[in-house]
Amino acid sequence: NIKPYEIPLLIMTANAVQDVTNPSDLTRVNNKKSVLFFWAPWHQPSSPGGQMDLVFRTLAETASKQSSTDTLFFRVEAEVVNQLSRKYDVSIVP
Repeated sequence: NIKPYEIPLLIMTANAVQDVTNPSDLTRVNNKKSVLFFWAPWHQPSSPGGQMDLVFRTLAETASKQSSTDTLFFRVEAEVVNQLSRKYDVSIVP
């Protein structure tokens, strides 16, 4: 039996969610709406393949299928890209 968090991420569009490794990765956002998902590797539900990660990826995939959407989805490892965590007052993950 496959548990929901074990579903391969290959079913998602490769670029529906982009990982942010540096605050400058967001410079291409311009005037588009952006959704940032702050996560931590020690928190299994938010880490890659976790339940929250799968929900976020599904949301991004659904939005990317709508031709009128101009929303970008990004995953931010909160402790690695701490400049963004501070900028958006992220103090608890998730």
